[in-house]
Amino acid sequence: MKKLLQLDNIGKHYPQRLTSASKLMYLFKILMGKGRHNQKTVLSDINLEVKAGHSVGIIGANGAGKSTLLKIISGIIEPSTGDIQRNCKLAMLIELGAGFDDSKTGYENIFIKSQLLGMTRAEVKKHLNSIIEFSGLGENIHNPVRHYSSGMVVRLGFSICTAISPELLITDEVLAVGDESFQKRCIRWIDNYLKNGGTLLMVSHSMYMITRLCTSAVWIKDGTIHMQGDSHEVTQGYMSWHQERRNPRRQLPSAAADAGRYHVKSLRCLDADDEEQTWLRLPADLIVEIVLASPDDRPPVAGISIVRADRVAVYGVTSDQDKVTAYRQAAGEYLYKLYFRDIQILPGKYEVRAHALDPEGMRVCDNRVIDINISGKTQEAGIVRLHHEWVQESN
Repeated sequence: MKKLLQLDNIGKHYPQRLTSASKLMYLFKILMGKGRHNQKTVLSDINLEVKAGHSVGIIGANGAGKSTLLKIISGIIEPSTGDIQRNCKLAMLIELGAGFDDSKTGYENIFIKSQLLGMTRAEVKKHLNSIIEFSGLGENIHNPVRHYSSGMVVRLGFSICTAISPELLITDEVLAVGDESFQKRCIRWIDNYLKNGGTLLMVSHSMYMITRLCTSAVWIKDGTIHMQGDSHEVTQGYMSWHQERRNPRRQLPSAAADAGRYHVKSLRCLDADDEEQTWLRLPADLIVEIVLASPDDRPPVAGISIVRADRVAVYGVTSDQDKVTAYRQAAGEYLYKLYFRDIQILPGKYEVRAHALDPEGMRVCDNRVIDINISGKTQEAGIVRLHHEWVQESN
């Protein structure tokens, strides 16, 4: 399979902006041979390979370096370090109005932008009507581009790309601009483009669009690749990270083992084969095993709860609710196992919490937490999967 793009150890650095007070100090550093350290690193050690027919999504928080990376790939800016190899005809939609002359009409800009992208004038004329029709600009095609809204500019730019059918299409949030009907038209075109062997490199904050259109994804964090692989797994990791940022973990109260209180001696998460796991891929079974210690050898009540990374409660249950009796495996030690068959929690990061309650089930004496990750290829939204079926009425 043809390799369209190869990035090796790409880095990008910009000089730090100096205040008037720091200029003299920086001049002194230059004279001392240390001025080169006054740089801000935007990207560092980026390695990426894109092959024909693959679709790659690039995700990350604002300021992570995503747009800078696309500009380097597109040749708009040069990397500070590393090598880049381009072996294809590419088209990019990464900045609104890039390549357009805003004093000229949309009609005139079709010829200007298309020829900048490598089309001959004869080829532009051949596709002219289809470009105008796809844009849906109507009579606005004869108005100066400076009078266009951002959505109209994207319409025009994307419509030109449909005529070029490049080997590699690079987009940066263009599907987030414009009305819904045009977005749907673009998605239908991209679907067809990918089916016909096209290659897409796409930046988006929409995890739905990344999993919808991309087979793999790259998560850029603080200018480096934090995670890379299957688009579902990368986006799920990214969303879990966001959930934890919004709601940092709070330490649950716990009891010291020698405090003479009921406490959690051990907590394990197991799969159907009784293997300890912290990462489950749907469909999956989950077994929660807890051992509770009892200072008076009376069986404590066990509590088990599951909480999403953003502290949203998913499920909780206690052994006395289900009238379950603990297994006494040693003096003062009681074993509980809770089996979730074909667990219906949607992909994400979760906490499994074990709670030791007194034998009356009135007071929580101790807590313990294990993080688990659940992955799977699904675009369903929410926390849990509900069994359902679509009922279609016959015509």
